[in-house]
Amino acid sequence: MSTRAGTAGEQTNVVRAIVFIVVGMTFFGLSDALAKLLVADLPVFEVVWARYTFHFIFLFVLLRPRSIGRLVRTAHPRLQITRSAVHFMAAFCAFLALRYLPLAEATAIAFVWPLLACVLSVPILKERVGMRRWTAIAVGLAGALIIIRPGLGIVHWAAFLALGMALFYATYHVLTRKVGTTDPFMTSLFYMGTVGVLITSLMLPFIWVAPDQTQWLLLATLGLSGATSHFCVIQALQNASASTLAPFGYVHLVSATFLGYLIFGALPDIPTIIGSLIIVASGMFLFYRERIRARGVDG
Repeated sequence: MSTRAGTAGEQTNVVRAIVFIVVGMTFFGLSDALAKLLVADLPVFEVVWARYTFHFIFLFVLLRPRSIGRLVRTAHPRLQITRSAVHFMAAFCAFLALRYLPLAEATAIAFVWPLLACVLSVPILKERVGMRRWTAIAVGLAGALIIIRPGLGIVHWAAFLALGMALFYATYHVLTRKVGTTDPFMTSLFYMGTVGVLITSLMLPFIWVAPDQTQWLLLATLGLSGATSHFCVIQALQNASASTLAPFGYVHLVSATFLGYLIFGALPDIPTIIGSLIIVASGMFLFYRERIRARGVDG
């Protein structure tokens, strides 16, 4: 009886986690759409500043940390600062790319980050990647090239900014896993927000353009959306494993495509759809191999 109750409880937790991750990924798509609206009229640095600042404020309100001292305490201060600076570069590349690219296209290219994270896990985490996963990585990157179509003069050069975002975010993800062996998730989240606010605040006096009332509202909503998405991811990870939740990360791509059409009237073209499907399939295969590897089988 107790075993059945325990199994039912685990299933309930997984369902709850899936709901949280789907909501979180949807809000990530909303954040991208808001950023695209804002960078059309405001400096990218200013929008990134608002994203970090309001995100930081709202996340503290949502999570109500009891001790700042506990958040600051880390076994890897340099690594925490480095990964936070890398996250800032990812955000900057993403928002600048969104100024020029359709929402769905930029998001699809950026979604090669799990593939790049797998590559970076070899030198940084000393992980072993088997031939099947190397093949999946190569196929996924080919999907990105189908979207970018280099040399054909079809896609804007900013597509490479989205690719840069993927590289920076993959580096951030791998470094987060590295510090996660000793530091609590909230400590990593604290450093990410703090370093982002500091970097952007230093540049703010040189690029500031006064937002109007609507833009202030959108900037605040951008921060709230980002905080909500991270809050949902945290809640999801407390109820289920990362490998279980990883496939639902592609809800971000679906929400970005839907909002891109709803707000900007833009639909992805055929090569973008094909490339996106290849990237998603490659990512899903990596997640599958990751679960097998976790059971002790070569990946």
